[in-house]
Amino acid sequence: MKLNDDQVFRLLALILAILVLMGYGCTRSETSVTVIEDVTELDFLVHPHPDDVIDIYGFNENLFASARFRYSSISSLNHNAEFELYLEGKHNLLSNELERRDDIKDFENSIDKILFSQNGNGYHKYSSIWKPIVREIVKLQKYAGEKHLLVYSDLQENSKWFSIHKRDDLHRLLTQRETVKEQFLGEADDIKQSDSLLEVIVIYQPKTIKDDERFSLLVDLYRSVFKELDIPISFKTQINSYETNLTNTVANTGQSNIVPD
Repeated sequence: MKLNDDQVFRLLALILAILVLMGYGCTRSETSVTVIEDVTELDFLVHPHPDDVIDIYGFNENLFASARFRYSSISSLNHNAEFELYLEGKHNLLSNELERRDDIKDFENSIDKILFSQNGNGYHKYSSIWKPIVREIVKLQKYAGEKHLLVYSDLQENSKWFSIHKRDDLHRLLTQRETVKEQFLGEADDIKQSDSLLEVIVIYQPKTIKDDERFSLLVDLYRSVFKELDIPISFKTQINSYETNLTNTVANTGQSNIVPD
C-alpha cells in the first residue's frame, strides 16, 4: 500500500514521538562513589558505614541511574584491599521496576559486605595518604556524571617524601606552608583541574587536643592544595554532619604548640 504525503507525515511524527519518549526514558545519569579508608590506626572513631554511602546514590529519585562504587584502604603496604562494583543504568520505559529494585538491593548488600569485611584490619605504623587520594581522583575523573570521594583518615602523611612525624617536615609545614603545598601539588600532576562534578569529603573525628591541632594543620594544607586544583573539598566529623568546627585556630594563625613525635 502506498502512503500519501499526509500518512507519511503522521508516521514520521509518530516515530519521532516514540524516539523522544525513549530518550526521556533513558537514564543517562551516573553517580560514582569511592571510599578510601585509612587503616593505620585501630582506634579511629569514625568508619565508613554502608548507609552513608548508599544515600549518596539517591536511588529513590533515580531508580534506573548507573552507579559505581570503589573501595580502597591505606596502610603501610604497597598493595592494599581494593574492590569495585558497577550497577548498569537502564531505560525506565523498557525495564521492570521490581527487577531493578532487586538489582539495587544486591548492589547495596555488596557495599555492605565490602565495608564491614574491612573492619579491624590491624595497626600499621607508616602510611602514604596523599598518593592514594591522587590515584583515586584520577580514576574518578575518567567516569561520567557525579563523583564523590570519601576519605576516612586523619591525613597524617608518613611517607618517604613527606612525614608529619619528621621534625624537619613538620617545621616546614608550620613555617613554609607554600613550599609544602607545592610539594603536594608536584605529586598530583595527573589530576585534571577545575572538576566541578567531583566532590572530596574528608571524614575524621579527633580524640585529643593534639589530634585536633595536627589535623587542623593538615586541613589548612589540603584546603590550599584543592583550592589550587579548583576541586571542592570539605571536612566533616561524620558523613551526614555539617562541616567540623575545629577547636583550635592553628590553620588560620600559623601558631601551634605541637612537636614531632
